[in-house]
Amino acid sequence: MLMTGFRTLAIGLALFSMFFGSGNLIFPLFVGQEVGDESLVAMLGFNFTAAVLPFLGVMTMVLFEGDYIRFFCKLSRPLGFLLVAVLLIFWVPLGSGPRCITLSYAAFKAALGDSVSLPIFSLVYSTVIYLMTYNRGRIIDILGYVLTPILISVLGY
Repeated sequence: MLMTGFRTLAIGLALFSMFFGSGNLIFPLFVGQEVGDESLVAMLGFNFTAAVLPFLGVMTMVLFEGDYIRFFCKLSRPLGFLLVAVLLIFWVPLGSGPRCITLSYAAFKAALGDSVSLPIFSLVYSTVIYLMTYNRGRIIDILGYVLTPILISVLGY
């Protein structure tokens, strides 16, 4: 029973860190400065893309027991494969990947100065992320037990 409680806590903390994500602390402040009179539309758009869509994604994966291939193949096997391939080929290297690396580099640079260049930081950062996610079964544990407590303590600092 106790291990189940710790596992539930780890999953909850992992979901927090995934929803909070890279940029969800800084981006709303930037949007708030830029939107002017359209703040309601900006808040609705941000909440939809930063909270509702990720929540629906998590609920979908719960319903499909983590089998994203089965989920995407509901469209048809070839179309599901194509959609997964397009997401992996374009979304990570051209979207979320560079955003996460750049935001982490900016935080690192603010704390430690110009001691490391962006290309070197990107290589080290990507290697660490790869090593942490190579074993898919450990991702929740790493996020929940290690990274989220660090995130929360840094936010409190």
